[in-house]
Amino acid sequence: MGYTYKKSQKETFLMIHYAVIGTSPITKAFIAGAEATGKMHLQAIYSRDLQKAKDFSLPYGQDLHLYD
Repeated sequence: MGYTYKKSQKETFLMIHYAVIGTSPITKAFIAGAEATGKMHLQAIYSRDLQKAKDFSLPYGQDLHLYD
């Protein structure tokens, strides 16, 4: 995916952009854990069914790339 640098008042750190494959509860748990670090940002979702990817992406924002 890609990397960006985020700068806060205290530190500069690497932001990792990542993608997920699938729309299962395990994927949701992975995203929650990754986002909780504050250093990872969901960029793309792949699913065999594009509509499932669209439905799955709703809680995560509008700027995601969706693939089938």
